[in-house]
Amino acid sequence: MGGRSIVEPTFPFHYIGAEAALGELFTNPTFCKERGQKRNVGPGSNGSSMYKGEAMAHLRKECPEIKRKDHSTLELMVDWFQPFKTSYSIGVVGGRVSDVEARNRGKSYGTVIFSIIPGPSQPGTMTSYLRPLVSELSDLAMNGMDVLQPELSSQPFRWHPVCWALLADSPARSKCANLVGLARNEACAWCSFEGVYISNTDRLGGAVRFFGYDTGVPQTLRFNSERMLVGDERLEVSERVWRDRGRRVATAYATAAESGRHSDLKQAQLLEKRLGSKGENIFSIVLIKTLYVCHR
Repeated sequence: MGGRSIVEPTFPFHYIGAEAALGELFTNPTFCKERGQKRNVGPGSNGSSMYKGEAMAHLRKECPEIKRKDHSTLELMVDWFQPFKTSYSIGVVGGRVSDVEARNRGKSYGTVIFSIIPGPSQPGTMTSYLRPLVSELSDLAMNGMDVLQPELSSQPFRWHPVCWALLADSPARSKCANLVGLARNEACAWCSFEGVYISNTDRLGGAVRFFGYDTGVPQTLRFNSERMLVGDERLEVSERVWRDRGRRVATAYATAAESGRHSDLKQAQLLEKRLGSKGENIFSIVLIKTLYVCHR
């Protein structure tokens, strides 16, 4: 449009907004009583605070401000559900503030919904759906938002929610990270171990299976068919590598769009399949101070 490329969601979706949703938390007395007040519970005790853990120690190196009472960690949550007992899927992007008593981190008074993605099916990637949220969260982490928490201050203050984790199952994580998905040969986000396509014996089609836990599997793409086990250090893939792969794929598709040649599009598609990325990760495009993608 007007010489500019426009990225739009495949489906319309309802975006509530980060500041609007998070602001509602401070209307709850229980949340206000706990936020920022339960950080000193040591590791090993029942309900120990994540603020005493190893991950938080690393986060403090990247974002020293997180130890201040006007900063809190925030975890994004992404999942889909089927409300009609059919394949019709609705997506929900939510968040929870980690800066409460450990045993209460999953309670409703510390949890918000940022956006709802209607069906009937899941999008192939979450980039365009997450873009406004990640952009707004990045701004809030840097500049804060005005809140009132009587248990901490009698006056309004600037609160900085810092997004540091994404909680998602494997399919949702792949969509959020803009990866090709779980049905490809290299489905892991942390290593380049290759799966093996196994045909179904009772019907058409098949699936990629992952072996290599007791017997080595030939790694044909990068190691000249050397047999390797899961966990081999040479297979590790860093976040920097994924960012580079995403940029290469995005550049290839941009080149294909500019040239209009089918051969360039084909090359971009082959590159996507080989590298396992659909393009740049939204968390790399719009930088939050620190983000860990966690798998559960």
